[in-house]
Amino acid sequence: MPKKVARTDKLTGELLKNQTDFYRNRSNLVKHFQSIPVEEARQITIDILSDRKERKSVEYALYSTELKTIVAPSIALLEKIGIDYHDVCREVGLKHKFRYKTPTVKFTAKNLPQIIIDTREQTPVNFEDYKTVNLGLKVGDYCDAEDVSNNIVVERKALGDFISTLSGGYERFQREIERGIASNTQIVILVEYNLSKSISFNYLPQCRFSKCRPEFIFSRLRELMQKYTNIQFLFVNGRTESERVIPIVLSHKSDIFKYDLQLMYERRVL
Repeated sequence: MPKKVARTDKLTGELLKNQTDFYRNRSNLVKHFQSIPVEEARQITIDILSDRKERKSVEYALYSTELKTIVAPSIALLEKIGIDYHDVCREVGLKHKFRYKTPTVKFTAKNLPQIIIDTREQTPVNFEDYKTVNLGLKVGDYCDAEDVSNNIVVERKALGDFISTLSGGYERFQREIERGIASNTQIVILVEYNLSKSISFNYLPQCRFSKCRPEFIFSRLRELMQKYTNIQFLFVNGRTESERVIPIVLSHKSDIFKYDLQLMYERRVL
């Protein structure tokens, strides 16, 4: 049996400590992709996704947040250098759950007479422009009062809640997701913190005592995204953004869930 060749960083040639990666860090990946022919970058992208499909039994195309939590090219980088992410994933054999193309019209809140807030929500969002009512929800924290079947709900979390949910509360959270599947409910898990800072939360003062590492928490996020088709994680820039975004998500019902919401948010169409 031939000896396996050790992987080296494709930009610098240095031996990689993590032999499952293709680059030492995302910065090296970006520099390399911007300096090589498009077809070479496309092939490396295929190799990265194929490797992940084989090692992790990945079935679905990684959505934008998944890509940003591993050493892989972002959808924005691929588009910038002329690579179609849909086509690459199809070639690798990954199924698509979401749309990555930016819609021609910006998402805005519409036809939302009343928002239901779950009675267990301890620090509810203050919706100044919408009527609200407190009722018990089986899944999530917020839903459209007229969406009688609760096709889409928002589960709001502060950063600390997000970390604890994906650590000690992981099994309970999966049971909630599965209740959502049973009731045909799509769940947007909205985290009230900037994504790039959340990915390295161990450097934040409020998380300095956390026993969990970001790598562990986001590996579980990726695990959930591959296991379930009725969830998306959306990181927004604080409570004010929650107040703005939640009504938009709820008013578009299940139609908005067809899109990669994190990507839409970062593109300022959500």
